Parts: sequence; C-alpha cells; structure tokens
Amino acid sequence: MPRQVIRIESKRVARVQRSGMFQHLSAGVLLVEAGLTQIQSHPGEDTALAWFSLLSGVVLVLAVVVELRHLRHASKHPAAAAHAKRVGIDWMDVVAVPALLAEAWHKHHRGAHYLPYAYGLLALITLLRGLLMNRLVRGPRVEIDDQGLFVRTTIFRRRSVAWADVVGLTRTSRGVDLKLARGGTRSFNFTDAVNRDAVEQAIASAWQAIEASRVPAAELSPAN
Repeated sequence: MPRQVIRIESKRVARVQRSGMFQHLSAGVLLVEAGLTQIQSHPGEDTALAWFSLLSGVVLVLAVVVELRHLRHASKHPAAAAHAKRVGIDWMDVVAVPALLAEAWHKHHRGAHYLPYAYGLLALITLLRGLLMNRLVRGPRVEIDDQGLFVRTTIFRRRSVAWADVVGLTRTSRGVDLKLARGGTRSFNFTDAVNRDAVEQAIASAWQAIEASRVPAAELSPAN
C-alpha cells in the first residue's frame, strides 16, 4: 500500500483565519487612507512615507481579497483544497510585513521611542513565520501506510494504531472507530475537519485493502 498523507483542514482554524483576514483588511484600508491623506493634504511632506503607506495598504487589501476567495473556495470544495494545500510560504504573512514596517515608520515619525522597534521586531517575526512555519510544522494530518494509521489533530495531540491490532472499522457520527483485537476500540474524532469525508474515506479504503490482504488460516493449510 502506498503511503498517504492527508492534511486535516480545521473548521476552527478556518474561522480564525477569516477573522484575521478582516483585521488585515482594516489595517490595509487605514494605511491607504493615511497615505492618501498625506499626499493630498500635505504634498511634498514625507512623500516617501505617504507612498510607502499607500502601496503597502493596497497590496495588503488585494491579498486579503484573494485569500478570502481562496477560503470560500476551500469551504465549498474541501477535498480539492486539502489536496492542493501549499506546504511552503504563507504569503499572507509575507504581504503583511510592509504594512507593519509602514506602521513602525509612522510611529517613528510621530516621535515614539519604543513602538517603532516593537513593530519592526513584529515584522521580522511575521516574515520568519511566513517563510518557515509551514516547513517546520507539518500541521494536522493523517498518515496511512501498510503498517498502520497515524493521526495528528493538534501540535500536542497525536494518536496511532497498527493495522495488526485492528479487527474492524466503523464510521460513526463523530469519525472512525477501530475495533482492536485485544478488546475495546480506538476512536478518532474528525468532526472539526472541513475535509472529513475525504479523510474518513481514505482510512476506510486503507482498512479494506488491509482486510483483503489477510488470508484466512484455513486457506493456508494444505489440503488433505
């Protein structure tokens, strides 16, 4: 059986992402407004800051619009979105960096002593997170191979089971229950997964393949 890795798209994380998108949108609009006001009301004064604010705000607003369309598409086609999920650069974080730098520039221009450095540090952290986080943290996922099943739903919560210990599988209202040979069950809850059907179907298909590969002992014994 070829090894499969399926990303779990969390409904809760998607809601947090949408909330964050609107915060980014508000920040972008404010930067555009600040840049336009500076250019129109005080032409020739702090031109570089005004244009930097305007451009970084416009880029941020456009990025938010694109990301919201992506999230809406993912909610309608969760299986396809999970399959096409990028495990690389988080472009929303990268695009947010100029906006943070513009805010640091504004704070410095107004005479603030510590806030510009705080915003500069936040911009650096945001950039590193966007470039490296998805590479360092693989995120919630299901891994399936011919040895067993591994499920990670959060950074701190992971569970696994070997197919050799499984004698049955049942899909429930909450996810998948695996019946164990030693008695009892091992339950996996996928109610928070946007792509729940795809995840559960992959597990069920893997179990069917494992079950089909088990030859009953009676068929292995020589005929009399």
